[in-house]
Amino acid sequence: MGKNLFEVDTPLGFAVRCTVAYWRFIVSDKHPIMAGMDYRKQGREGKDS
Repeated sequence: MGKNLFEVDTPLGFAVRCTVAYWRFIVSDKHPIMAGMDYRKQGREGKDS
């Protein structure tokens, strides 16, 4: 698997992860409006932990 861009734990007790490659797919094909919305740049990494 690729390098994780972010990983957060949910209130239900499981982890949600997004790899760098999958984030690129999301911002290029699925939701181009999200381009430039890197989680770390938004100050959200580690917010819930």
